[in-house]
Amino acid sequence: MGDIVLLGDTKEIMRKRIVLLRECMTPVEREKASYYAFDRFFKLPEYQTAENIFAFAGYGSEVATMNSVFKMINSGKKVSLPKVIDEKHMEFYEVRRISDIKKNSIGIPEPEVEYPPSDYKPDMMLIPGCAFDRDFNRLGYGRGYFDRYLREKGYEKFVWKIAMGFACQVVEQVPTEEWDVPVDMIITEKEVIR
Repeated sequence: MGDIVLLGDTKEIMRKRIVLLRECMTPVEREKASYYAFDRFFKLPEYQTAENIFAFAGYGSEVATMNSVFKMINSGKKVSLPKVIDEKHMEFYEVRRISDIKKNSIGIPEPEVEYPPSDYKPDMMLIPGCAFDRDFNRLGYGRGYFDRYLREKGYEKFVWKIAMGFACQVVEQVPTEEWDVPVDMIITEKEVIR
């Protein structure tokens, strides 16, 4: 099956359509697709050589990430997850064990740790999103946390940015704005787009 064609959709309409497609997957289908997407990720040479990884905690119908996060930690990688600080900012904190993670007020798993934010540059960053296209554009959830973080830290050009999602999230064209930061790679259960 080819990419979903949603040309002419506004960002908000595309978000609703793609989230609905994701939610139409059964929990078992999402779990299986998440496993296959991360199986592709773990085989990347970029992953094999990476030491420091910024990831995300999958929420709702997103790719399930937590088992893979702990697989990375157990294989000796240093892994950090984001925590929302205020309406415009997030920071990444290293996660060392499962007890470091708690759900925030809206149910999103976040680091709940006493130590300061991670002060090292990641080798790669796993990024969530609603939709992605083959020109490496990413449609987020409208708050701009990841784009802003990448620009403010100067990581948009010097860190591998890998979008993790399902095949149903790959569309023909994502509407973009000048401040949107493209990714370097998109991984789904069916393919690696690079």
